[in-house]
Amino acid sequence: MKTIAAIKYLMILFLFTAISCEEIILDKTFTLGKESTFRKDELSTSSDGKYTLLITDIQDSRCPKGVECIWQGEVVVKGEFTANSTKSTFEVHSVVKDQNKQPDGFTIQVINAVPYPIYGRDNNPESLIVTLLVKKNSKLDTITFTRSMKGWELYSWPKGNDFIYSILMGTNRSKTYDEVITNKIAVTGKDSLKMLLDKIPSKEEILWMGKGTGDWANLSFPDQNTINEIKTYCQQKELNLHVME
Repeated sequence: MKTIAAIKYLMILFLFTAISCEEIILDKTFTLGKESTFRKDELSTSSDGKYTLLITDIQDSRCPKGVECIWQGEVVVKGEFTANSTKSTFEVHSVVKDQNKQPDGFTIQVINAVPYPIYGRDNNPESLIVTLLVKKNSKLDTITFTRSMKGWELYSWPKGNDFIYSILMGTNRSKTYDEVITNKIAVTGKDSLKMLLDKIPSKEEILWMGKGTGDWANLSFPDQNTINEIKTYCQQKELNLHVME
């Protein structure tokens, strides 16, 4: 019996030792578009050697386990980001994202921070390991839409096996062909079109312009299934889409 008890004790001791020795492995480098782990005051370099990231401060106001809080709190990460030898500062929040200060051309997102604070323990932000997602902004990230008294005009035309979609603000005058095809707010593919539609405020009117003549002859609609899919998507987003066939 004593032998069995001793074995149980050793098994329990081994279990707790294994748990206490478990460590979170820091990433030696980070890759744009992928989640990576970082620690304060440790310089990290991107896998391609083009960028560096240094966390200078971590503020952890998350509600500790064992306490009831009015607000859940958040993690705030401040630091320096270098791209093309240009250094810029950043401040990113896990919850209050409208206070984020991002480096030019990039977005940094707080994914997680461990260990989670526990009431009654010394919760030192210096020991935190934070998981961040660093990505380079695409053209879509820089596009914003405000409300338009004249609504919006959507144009489409084929390109290879897909379609280009161009959205312009509605006006009292007719658009020129050059305005449509050189418009900066233009994307390829229905998925990218949906990302544009996500940015338009709800209740806005959108006219999907039909095929024209002359220089406009290449303007056309995609297949009916795609049209129906975009119609349904606009309904879900509370956008008033009118297909001008």
